[in-house]
Amino acid sequence: MSIWKNPPPIKIYEALGCIVDKRIVEESGEIRVYSSSRNKYYVIEYDEKKHAIVSNDNGSYYVGYLGYPAIAYLMLKEKISYNQSYAYALKDILWKDLNVKFDNDYFLVEEYIYKYYLKKHNINIKEFKLFVNQVLEEIKLLQLKKLQFLSPPPNQY
Repeated sequence: MSIWKNPPPIKIYEALGCIVDKRIVEESGEIRVYSSSRNKYYVIEYDEKKHAIVSNDNGSYYVGYLGYPAIAYLMLKEKISYNQSYAYALKDILWKDLNVKFDNDYFLVEEYIYKYYLKKHNINIKEFKLFVNQVLEEIKLLQLKKLQFLSPPPNQY
């Protein structure tokens, strides 16, 4: 089994917001993470014994980095750091809309988030970036393996 690539920093932002938005649902042995639009969900499988995880989001499936659904799940399970203040500052963001608005330029999306979400909640941007880098390092150190994909990503909005 191969190891997941590290995600872009913006995926940590999405994961934080996902948790506070209560978009992770575990029932009947299935783990679903709903998109910010709530019109689709991603399926996660986590095998702690194998030290492996999989999520059928686009970044995981097509690019090979650990996507925000898996990151959010790992935060929820306390495998990597979570910060409730940062999460509340990132609540109710429609990520797909922002990514479309800024033509998937993550740098521009980050700048928008700083200006219109984090500052509004009096979040220190420098400390926030340090936290994001800490989480990225934790993901890297976990060296989680890739489980086989259960299904391709959903294509609804």
